[in-house]
Amino acid sequence: MGLPHCRYDAIVLSVLAALMLAPTTLTLTPSDDVWVYEHASDPAKDAYLRVWGNSGKAVSDDPADTGQFAYGYLRWDLSAIPTSAKITSAKLIVNQVADPDYTVDESKANPLEARALSGEFDEKSWTFSVAAKVFPKAGPEGLFGSGYPKQLSKDGHSVPITIDLLSGKGSFGTAVSGAKSISLALTSTLDPAVGGRTSVYKVFSKDAEKAENRPVLVLTYEN
Repeated sequence: MGLPHCRYDAIVLSVLAALMLAPTTLTLTPSDDVWVYEHASDPAKDAYLRVWGNSGKAVSDDPADTGQFAYGYLRWDLSAIPTSAKITSAKLIVNQVADPDYTVDESKANPLEARALSGEFDEKSWTFSVAAKVFPKAGPEGLFGSGYPKQLSKDGHSVPITIDLLSGKGSFGTAVSGAKSISLALTSTLDPAVGGRTSVYKVFSKDAEKAENRPVLVLTYEN
């Protein structure tokens, strides 16, 4: 004997409601990324993004004078996310190349930061002159989150750095709400001039040969 029609409809509606409320997770690779440094030879197609700071600062006080700093800019297409979505988890995962010239303690004290970006960029038209108009937002309000490798590679393999983008004072949820794209800046206070070593973050870009080394943005949302 089958279920009464009204009861069947109620079950279908409850199942559909549950599916609509179930969180969705997307893993996105960047549509654009550039290494922002005055002497970068090919910032748009380099397989790496290199990041460092200067004199205890992660972001230059003067956007037009960034010669002592290096940033990484990344942008993602968000068209697959409904405009009504509520972000419940957001993580940026990048991969540090093997054998970096810094210690875990140094990295913990000078983590890799993900910051809001003032202005828009695309790698096809990028030149360093644009850096005076497109720059990381300084201060706590511009910081979405930070992270560092929990251990360093001893076998020649890359090591992931995971940044929780909802952990900083900057409002990542507001930045992506209804947005068609999101741009981030990678920054750090890690200074290559300290200690006589070339201590910099060197992470793979979207142009890395191996797909597993490329940066990803992992978003979980509810409708």
